[in-house]
Amino acid sequence: MAVCKFCEVETCDTWYSSYCAACHKIKRIIALFGIDKVSNILDTVLLVDFDSQKIKVKSLIKEELSERVSKLIEKKEKKHRKLDAIEEKIEETNEDNKLTKI
Repeated sequence: MAVCKFCEVETCDTWYSSYCAACHKIKRIIALFGIDKVSNILDTVLLVDFDSQKIKVKSLIKEELSERVSKLIEKKEKKHRKLDAIEEKIEETNEDNKLTKI
C-alpha cells in the first residue's frame, strides 16, 4: 500500500485510497465545516502565541500564590485559636488558685 498523501507517515487504508484513516477523517471534517473554520479552530486551540502563554502563566502563578496565602492564613488562625485556648486555661487555673488561697 502507498503512503498517505496528507501526513506522509501512515499507510493508506486500501490499495485505491490516497489517505490513511486519520487523515481521511480530517478531510471529512474539513468538507463538513469548511477549511476556514477548521483552520481557525486549530489556530486558537493548538497554536498559542507568546502573549497568550504569558497571560496563562501569570494567571496560574496568581492562583498558586492565592492558594498559598489562604493556607498560611488558615495556619495562623489555628495557632491563634490554640493560643487563645491556652490563655483561657491559664486564666482559669489562676482564678482557681486565687479561690483556693482565700
